[in-house]
Amino acid sequence: MKSRGWKYGVATSALVIVVSATAANAASGDAIEARLRVLEAEIAKLRREARQALGLPTARDRHAIVIGTIARLFPNKGYEQLIDIMQRAVAMQPDLHFLWVGDGSHRGAYEADLSRRGLRERVTITGLLPPTRMPQVLAAMDILAHASQWEGLPRAVVQALLMERPAVAFAIDGAPEVVQSGQTGFTVPLGDHEGFARALVALAPDEERRQAMGREGRRPGQRSREGIFLDGGAPDAGAERIGDRHARTHRRAQPRCLAPPARSPGESRAPRRRACPRRT
Repeated sequence: MKSRGWKYGVATSALVIVVSATAANAASGDAIEARLRVLEAEIAKLRREARQALGLPTARDRHAIVIGTIARLFPNKGYEQLIDIMQRAVAMQPDLHFLWVGDGSHRGAYEADLSRRGLRERVTITGLLPPTRMPQVLAAMDILAHASQWEGLPRAVVQALLMERPAVAFAIDGAPEVVQSGQTGFTVPLGDHEGFARALVALAPDEERRQAMGREGRRPGQRSREGIFLDGGAPDAGAERIGDRHARTHRRAQPRCLAPPARSPGESRAPRRRACPRRT
């Protein structure tokens, strides 16, 4: 902040975006307060715009806390369990709205169940969206609820954490690897619907806590050396690293050159080449 490079950059920039009020205060001596923008304000603007585009409640509306789920509307993705969790959560915290991102053969059955429980008006279902829309839908959420009953590494949770959204998930398979319970969200035992609902309700009214968990959740993605997470939100770089690692692993897994088979009686004693598979 105090380096000449910082001052020169500030002095010659038309707009300076900083990540916090502290950073803005550090630059105040450079008499450019009118050109400083705090990043939190920009994030809030993106959130408002995303909610308006999706027809979601804004901060002034009832049900202003948006809990999102990204998954096919299909068994094993946890919607049967999630609907019960939603009913429990709404009973404890009425200011909740739910965003379901996905589609599937069980959509009609889930919508009927929501209607029977008096929850349908609280749920926005987007249908199937292209991957390019994921940043928008994640920006519109406050919390990700991942109720899948079987999962390898939950990609939706990784994406949410990269967008600084805390997640609540069942503690199965790869979920605890990305959701550090109490730090980047909460995990609860599989089948504990009451515990899942209470975790959502604990985060819902506490914006400061949600933001702190979101920032902590993004940090492993920024420092990962393995490319499993996309550093700094740069998917091309992360995907390229993953592709390079896959190619190296594939080459190492190929069989080595094989010794030629034993000579048959009377076969020429001329030298023979070893059998080596072509490398790809």
